[in-house]
Order: sequence, then C-alpha cells, then structure tokens
Amino acid sequence: MIKIIRNFARRLFSGIFKKKGEIRLGFYGSPNAGKTTLANRICKDWIGEEMGVVSKIPHETREINIKEKIEIKQDGKRLTFNLIDTP
Repeated sequence: MIKIIRNFARRLFSGIFKKKGEIRLGFYGSPNAGKTTLANRICKDWIGEEMGVVSKIPHETREINIKEKIEIKQDGKRLTFNLIDTP
C-alpha cells in the first residue's frame, strides 16, 4: 500500500513540476481525521518544522495555521506553495 502511495506522489509531483501556474492543495476532513498530522509531515520533510500540535482529543485544533512559501526543488525547477491547516 505504501509503495502505491509513493508511486502516486511521484507521478503527481513530476507532473506539477512540468506545468506552470499556481497550485492550491487542500486537505479536508472530520475532526481527528489526520489533517494536522499530514500537514506536519509535509512541513517536516520540506522546511524542517511542524505545522501544529497533534492530539487524540477531537476539536483540539482551534485556529488556522498557515505556512507560507514552502519550496520544493527538483531537477533545477522550483515549486512554491502555501499550506493551510484548518480545524
């Protein structure tokens, strides 16, 4: 299963780097669905810091967290985007 997700992510990001324009990526879900965990993983991998606090208690994320200008570089090309974590 993890291999399938990795291959999908590689295809997705390789296609993104080929296109120009603005990219908006949003994660939506019910409380405790893993939105902040996913946002933390993305931030940790690309900018080395976490986005927000993760808790097993529903509705723990009470405010919007924003990280701006997250940058990914690949083969001399660059992709910059903002990441928003909502309650």
